Amino acid sequence: MARKPKPLDCAAQPVADGIGVLCKFPVDTNQVRFHRLAADNISRQVQAVHTGAMSDLRVLVQGLDEIDGHSI
Repeated sequence: MARKPKPLDCAAQPVADGIGVLCKFPVDTNQVRFHRLAADNISRQVQAVHTGAMSDLRVLVQGLDEIDGHSI
């Protein structure tokens, strides 16, 4: 049975080697600013979503267990 990924929280995530695994900072009530993702397969999608609810981000990363070695 596949392990269900944990939902991302609103805290800033660690940055590996200054590249930016996934750093998100609350900007407004339902807006989030994203740094670039190291994972190429979803980086374009996330960069396209500059603002939105946290649920939008969860949809984008659903099914992934980690990004650049960091558990999500």
